[in-house]
Amino acid sequence: MTSGAAPSSLSCKGCTKTISSATSKRAVREQQSLFDATVVLIEDKASGTQLIPELVANGCHGVTRYQPTTDKIVRLRAQTGVIENGFVHIPETAPWLAKYLHEMTVFPKGKHDDQVDSRQTAQALEQQRKPPSTKTVLARGSLKWEAAQKAAG
Repeated sequence: MTSGAAPSSLSCKGCTKTISSATSKRAVREQQSLFDATVVLIEDKASGTQLIPELVANGCHGVTRYQPTTDKIVRLRAQTGVIENGFVHIPETAPWLAKYLHEMTVFPKGKHDDQVDSRQTAQALEQQRKPPSTKTVLARGSLKWEAAQKAAG
């Protein structure tokens, strides 16, 4: 859920809807149920600030406040390498694809930026969750080292 000035925008899995504050709670719960989400990430500003305690009070589990520390342009620039190198899966066809690609390509001069906001936030969080890659170094002469040498041929 990305929030700006009311009305709110619900952005999830390529779906963007402009919704009233009264509909926000129901829409978040529907999306959480639809995707079996264990985390509901809501930007803690504007309408999101009001929505967070209301969801928690209504028993919505997994609500997580998100407060970006930089502006949208800086946050997206930090993710462009991941996008440009093909690490973001975008389907070849989807009912929402044309709107999504348009919003991504006209940013920051476009009318809407909810998809951009959601994309960069999701990527940043995914990168934080991934443990750093490690390389296992086997002790020369150990049984595992000998097995690896035999397997390498």
